[in-house]
Amino acid sequence: MRNSYLAALLFLFIACGSFDRDTEVQRIMELHQAQQDYHFNKDSKALVDLLTPDFVSVSEGIVSEPAYQESLDRFNRYFGSVRFLKWDDLTKPVVKFSGDGSLAYVHTRKIVDIKYPVAGGDSLVESTIFAWTSVYRKIKDDWKIEAIISTNKPPNYPPGPRKRLEARLEEFDAAFVAADTKKLNQLVSADYVHTNGSSPPIGKEDWLNYMSSREKSLASGTLRILEYQVTDRRITYLDNTAVVNTRVYSDQVMNGRRRKATFQVTQVWRDERGIWKRAAFHDGRAN
Repeated sequence: MRNSYLAALLFLFIACGSFDRDTEVQRIMELHQAQQDYHFNKDSKALVDLLTPDFVSVSEGIVSEPAYQESLDRFNRYFGSVRFLKWDDLTKPVVKFSGDGSLAYVHTRKIVDIKYPVAGGDSLVESTIFAWTSVYRKIKDDWKIEAIISTNKPPNYPPGPRKRLEARLEEFDAAFVAADTKKLNQLVSADYVHTNGSSPPIGKEDWLNYMSSREKSLASGTLRILEYQVTDRRITYLDNTAVVNTRVYSDQVMNGRRRKATFQVTQVWRDERGIWKRAAFHDGRAN
């Protein structure tokens, strides 16, 4: 018993003696700052290299464990479609450590402002505030990110329901062209119904699965979007619902075959507690 007690004391002495909290906080904060630089410099590889092989993301009600290449592809698409105006802490990060010093937790409140192109050659700025926790694990002598947990407030849109809807429509078009399923998941209602002239109606899950396959085709290069134009937009407001009619021209290459088409599109949007979401869609080929 006495030998076990001495061994435990020796372990605690070695562990405590080898852990310099101030030094480790500085190292963690250098990595924290580096992530901001990687976003502004659009350095996907450097960012993904910070993640552990079993990295976990908890965001928007979804827990995922993306593999290295999956994370790299996602950040490449994301960085390629936006320009960062802010990726800043709103509060001083709080750094805490596990008892043995092998884990570190960084809690902060963050603002992310991005600018991305929308139809017509214009651009839209989206501002989002996050509550953010990063979990670091010390592997040998390096700190790696094991998990990121974030929650966010709804983006700040121009005042007034009509202006909010116009901004939302532009956001949706940009997300559709990029096949950004994560963003599209936020932009459609839970009871979403999607129909077109050649297929029976499908719900949200089936439509997002279709968009996911489109996202993979874009990433692999089997699908290339040459042009996507939305014109002749007409919006009819009905209390907390809006009917949006547009004309859409699409020019794309799929598996080496070029396809041009013009569609007449009708969408139904619903204001859900101040946030517009697309609730229904139908299109048909136009002459």
